Amino acid sequence: MRIFNIFFIFLLLSFFWSLSFAENFYTLPEIVVKDSAIQDKSAFSKTVVKVEQGKTEEKTLSEILENQPGIHVTTLAGRGSYSVVSIRGSTSSQVLVYIDGVLVNSGGNSSVDFSNIPVEQIEKIVIYRGNVPGKFGRGGIGGVISITTRKNLKYNGNISATIGSWKFYKTEGNLKYKKFFANASLEARTGDYPYLNDANTPFNSKDDYHAHRQNNYYNNKNLLFNYKIPIKEGILSTTYRHFYKYRNLPGAAPGRDKSGALTDAVLITKNHHIDTAYSFMLDKGVVSLQPFYDIEKKGFYNPKYKLGMYGLLKSKYSSNRYGGNISYEINLNDYINLGVFGESRVETLKTYFIPQSTWIKNGSYKRVEYAFTFQNDFKFLDKSLFVSPVFRKNKIKDTDRRANVSDSFSKNTCSIGIKYIPVFMKNFYLKFNYGKFVRFPNFYEKFGDGATVIPNSDLDYEKSENFDYGFGFKYKFFTFDLTVFKNRVKNLIEFVMVNERYSMYKNIESADINGVEVNAGINLYNVIIVTANYTKLKTKSKQSGYKLGSPLPNRPAHKTYVRVQSNLKKFTFWIEYNETGKNYFDDGGNYYYNTFCTANAGVVYKRVKKWTFSLTVKNLTNNQDMYSYANGFNVAKLPYYPVEGRHFYFKMNYNF
Repeated sequence: MRIFNIFFIFLLLSFFWSLSFAENFYTLPEIVVKDSAIQDKSAFSKTVVKVEQGKTEEKTLSEILENQPGIHVTTLAGRGSYSVVSIRGSTSSQVLVYIDGVLVNSGGNSSVDFSNIPVEQIEKIVIYRGNVPGKFGRGGIGGVISITTRKNLKYNGNISATIGSWKFYKTEGNLKYKKFFANASLEARTGDYPYLNDANTPFNSKDDYHAHRQNNYYNNKNLLFNYKIPIKEGILSTTYRHFYKYRNLPGAAPGRDKSGALTDAVLITKNHHIDTAYSFMLDKGVVSLQPFYDIEKKGFYNPKYKLGMYGLLKSKYSSNRYGGNISYEINLNDYINLGVFGESRVETLKTYFIPQSTWIKNGSYKRVEYAFTFQNDFKFLDKSLFVSPVFRKNKIKDTDRRANVSDSFSKNTCSIGIKYIPVFMKNFYLKFNYGKFVRFPNFYEKFGDGATVIPNSDLDYEKSENFDYGFGFKYKFFTFDLTVFKNRVKNLIEFVMVNERYSMYKNIESADINGVEVNAGINLYNVIIVTANYTKLKTKSKQSGYKLGSPLPNRPAHKTYVRVQSNLKKFTFWIEYNETGKNYFDDGGNYYYNTFCTANAGVVYKRVKKWTFSLTVKNLTNNQDMYSYANGFNVAKLPYYPVEGRHFYFKMNYNF
């Protein structure tokens, strides 16, 4: 209750203080409502996130996503560490990520690591939960996160610098010149934050000691270039992205947080990506062509043999992906829109291990993938009923080139989205989505990583049937949306810990996922802005045996997010609250993390149009009381990776 009292007091103080400076309010443009106040006519459950505010507040991409309804982020050992996303109780592998229309998910990774996507390069994010539009060829059992990179600026350029706790620093620059845009950034941090280690003996305070994370340093170097030119009736855009990350890997907190127990393990990731998009008019429709090429290299070094498999000194992954997207979208008349989409890509992966073992050998793999999608959007009942059926055909062929063994999958799926905006109630809508989706196991799941993941080449593809329904409305300063969802997944591929050092991916027979999302907002003349969302989740394994009825791992029972913001002419004050409910982390429903909450706050000062200063404080209450429990035993244990305590960031930005 204390944190909600803080929010209430902050809201009152901000409101009355704002009234006392009424002459400093922003002047808002006149708003003319035409047709419906509900601007988004699609039935898909989606959220559009503009990340500029998050950048000012020094949030990572994972932190921005964590604040959205239906999303849970799993991260290890603080900022810069491995971070994956779950949508509506999905696994992280069931979430598809597109950057500028190109699929990021690869065979060589179990999931997309969001710590490897620089937020500095992003313009906006669109999150689709459950059913997704046809332009995303694979669909997605969980959903799709579509990222659009920056390609323009309001100014000719800007530079920024940030410093923060635990020797954090970041510099960034953006430059626009005619049709050319460039972004560059550098970020680093020691990350050796403090915490209290109770030596996993909660009833014996005599052996408690104050510790720091060890070997937790990282640095990123990022580049983005874009060149856009008009050609006849079309636009040609070429984008190049480069990402480099050097990341130390800390060991388990309970035993490896002393100077004599350093792991000295390192993971180095390099990525080069280039794509060219060309769009032009053809018979009242738009044709889009987009070839791409992507190279990713990862190197794991384990000089003290303290991480992963015993005896593994190092491993290397080298992945090459190339292909293209093609689409044709046409508005046949005022009531029918047609879209045809195609994706084709080839991925080759080579793995190299020192030393090799009886079950880990150097590998060479190839995946050829095709996706064809057809979507037709209809408008009925005087354009108040919107219906969007989608048909997908997915085909994939995997080859183990060293063993000369191939397997292939080919599946057809379909989905439909419906939204109804009554003619007599333009501020209100009803929505319904239903779909069937599939996901094929990737190389990582089938062949392991040579460090901690054991191969399982017998994995079958996942298939799901999900639906959601709900309603929403927008009335003056208040918006509200409620969605009920259900997802049944067969052949669900779950990450299973074999022991403390080894893990593997296995199919379970099926699982049920049910939940509710609530999203609300209040905007009082752009002076006081309140946003809040709540997700309730219930999962159940259908695996026969002792796991029958057990909750699925890494799906918290609930998530709550509340943010209050107050705007003046030069100042913005904000405070936010996050709560993550009871969260099981084993596949048998035996071990779980307790409900955990944090609060963040900050202030932003804008001086004229050129300078911006911001101060952000994260984990305001210095809450590190996150513990793991075993069912039937009320004994708390320190997590493998303890959470960060209170820390700050100070940022300066100059536009020119």
